[in-house]
Amino acid sequence: IQELDTETQAGLATKVATSSLPTANTGVGAGQTWQDFTGSRALGVGYTNASGKPIAVAISIQANIAGVVAAGLYVQGVAVGLAYPKLNESVVSMFAIVPPGDAYQVNGLAGTPAISIWAELRL
Repeated sequence: IQELDTETQAGLATKVATSSLPTANTGVGAGQTWQDFTGSRALGVGYTNASGKPIAVAISIQANIAGVVAAGLYVQGVAVGLAYPKLNESVVSMFAIVPPGDAYQVNGLAGTPAISIWAELRL
């Protein structure tokens, strides 16, 4: 292995120090807080993550009646979660990371599911 001269070593050190390496605290959760959207989100309505950063979405679905109740969480049309509370008053939760610019929504799939919690980790 050939040893680098002092000038080359200094040049490499400067290049590494000024490169565009990822900085700490830039991922999901950095600078973001959990926000309650329970009263302002609805089943069957599409939303878009226009925040410029990935967001986390957590939704709890409740079965308010006896019988079959189901809901699905979709990101860009892909099913990423299924809530199937089987008992009256039971609650099931779904969670997803939504990339910037992606659409997301929760659809009722059977019965009459109700949103008991809709929270998002975002700016």
